Amino acid sequence: MSHPSDVEIQRLKAVAREMIESGDESGYLVGVAAAQHSSFGNTRRPSSAMERELFLDAARQAASREGLGIEEPCGGVDLIGVGGNYIRRYRIKRGARTSAGDFKFVCGLGSSLLTTEPDTLYIEERWILGYLSSNDHTVEEVIAAQVIGHKGDGPVELVLGPIIPLSDGPLPDGFTSTDEGLDGFDDADEAGDEGAA
Repeated sequence: MSHPSDVEIQRLKAVAREMIESGDESGYLVGVAAAQHSSFGNTRRPSSAMERELFLDAARQAASREGLGIEEPCGGVDLIGVGGNYIRRYRIKRGARTSAGDFKFVCGLGSSLLTTEPDTLYIEERWILGYLSSNDHTVEEVIAAQVIGHKGDGPVELVLGPIIPLSDGPLPDGFTSTDEGLDGFDDADEAGDEGAA
């Protein structure tokens, strides 16, 4: 098992940031589109597909800027990182948290996530760039982890190596903003009230 370099992790964090910002800016459009016809609300499939495309598009754009390779096998999107004699393929995949708080990602038995291509020059590793999304179609969390196995009979649950967090977590308890007013933008109403008194 290899570990991504600091540079590669920073590139992945830039991808995560783009995905998060895309959800924050445009996630509401998924709900708007799904509301256009009553049949789109029968299941979560239509909104889930639109949400996925929103996040994949953001990831592609950021990966291209950051110098990560992009491959799209069988409808999936892999970001490619190369370092030393390793190739790491990061499959962008939606996951969830279990009741115990663990990450859970599933795939079919025929998924390329469960196989590696033999190569004489490079050692290929399968990783995920996993994201958790919320009901308002925003990204809550993004991680990277190597796929080291699977369990179950299909669909199977991926067994992951150590988790690399890629997104900033929630603000710590007791956080106090240090934002201050900008010069020249005083509240004119307050100044007017004081002058009239």
